[in-house]
Amino acid sequence: MKVLVTPFFPKGKDNYLRMSYFYTDALLERGAHPIIVPITSDPAALETYTKDIDGILLSGGVDVNPERYGEKLMKECETHDDKQDDMAFKLLDIAQSKNLPVLGICRGIQIINVYFGGTLYQDIVAQGASKLSHRPEPKHYDYFHDVKLDQDAKLAKQIGRTEFAVNSMHHQAIKDAGKGIKIVGHAPDGIIEAIEHGDNIVAVQWHPEMLAKKDENSAGVFDLFVKMMKENKK
Repeated sequence: MKVLVTPFFPKGKDNYLRMSYFYTDALLERGAHPIIVPITSDPAALETYTKDIDGILLSGGVDVNPERYGEKLMKECETHDDKQDDMAFKLLDIAQSKNLPVLGICRGIQIINVYFGGTLYQDIVAQGASKLSHRPEPKHYDYFHDVKLDQDAKLAKQIGRTEFAVNSMHHQAIKDAGKGIKIVGHAPDGIIEAIEHGDNIVAVQWHPEMLAKKDENSAGVFDLFVKMMKENKK
């Protein structure tokens, strides 16, 4: 199975692309083969990159441009990159047209929601969505809060439980859900942590790739994604 994985620009270094080996290791360990491509919104290039792939992983990265969901930029909104937004939108177009499974992580859950017409909190603390910062720098690898999933969520069925601890590395989150978005998981403070859309899109707000080697619950995110791709090939 081939998976297109989106890279990202590090903050303040927009002439560099980055890809964490956590993403690629989590896929490789499950028999999936990650393909990392340049950030581009060129339709011909993306059509070539997505030929014969089995799924798309939208990785973490910088903030989504608030203009995408009809809001003015707040001072708390940080680095954003229109190239990443354009690419993600076009990849989701392709995924919808080809019925490809999609996994969104952190920024991935946010851009998926915006793609379907939803909005984001530009900063969850500044906008009163939570009193708790969800970005406990530099402890991104540590468990930070619990996530509670709906009993019928795909991920809950995959791992066999509805509540478990996760890490956290974000200051934005879903505000209003987009069309067709099913909210299936929350943090204790109410922040949305997991969504589904249709049969082929699953996304989470935490970073399961960082925990996948030691934690069966976060590992289950990738197990589910691989399962979705296998079932989609039948």
